[in-house]
Amino acid sequence: MNKLSCAVLVAGSMMMAGSVQAADMPMPVKAEPVIVIPSFSWTGFYVGGNLGYAWGDMDYSYSVSAMSLYYGDSASLSPDGITGGAQIGYNYQFDNNWVIGAEADFQWADLSDSAGGSNLFYGPLSSLVAIGGTQYSIGSKVEWFGTVRARLGYAWDRLLVYGTGGVAYGSVNTDVAVSGSLTGYTMATTQGTSQTQWGWTVGGGAEYALTDNWTLRAEYLYVDLGSQVVYSVTDPVIVGGVTLDTAFSVVRAGVNYKF
Repeated sequence: MNKLSCAVLVAGSMMMAGSVQAADMPMPVKAEPVIVIPSFSWTGFYVGGNLGYAWGDMDYSYSVSAMSLYYGDSASLSPDGITGGAQIGYNYQFDNNWVIGAEADFQWADLSDSAGGSNLFYGPLSSLVAIGGTQYSIGSKVEWFGTVRARLGYAWDRLLVYGTGGVAYGSVNTDVAVSGSLTGYTMATTQGTSQTQWGWTVGGGAEYALTDNWTLRAEYLYVDLGSQVVYSVTDPVIVGGVTLDTAFSVVRAGVNYKF
């Protein structure tokens, strides 16, 4: 066998060995597509309900003047009670996870308290000279309130932490009874008012998405309904009145359905 034949045999053997090794190698498999599960988005409309507890202050300032005599006093009530209602709103989530939104809610409430007392009128020359006496009784109740608020928060996937603030309004019922005398002049009057007061609110909370549609939240709000005149004396001899400032805090839990 010459050298050329040997070379051909060696080359053929190498090709056969390579073919056998190639046949033993597994066939390439096409990679399965990667499925990316999108993170939860807070964007969308929602409606829901809530239940909570409220407590606050109703501060009265009382003043009466007649024939150069003046009397002023103050009293404070501490109403508390259960609240419950509904809310509706819209959120928009940016790519950087910040969330802005707007919400309106309406609440039924049972916040009430009452007080009474007896005080003295004093002359302008000496705060120690008793001229007459007064007796008063006051009682107030917040029957319902609502808010219209903006919201700003940050989302960690299904958890949203936010601050909120805006306009508040509510119905405040008040009964005031005052009787007394001043330099021989006697007055006795009772007045009741039921007014819708407007003010402001601020607060914050946290909300968690249980599913893609249902969310659960906890929230705190401070509500200030401002001042109103709840009692006034229109007698030509005695001039005076009672002003009421109403403010309270609310803690509540709620559930929302997101569309």
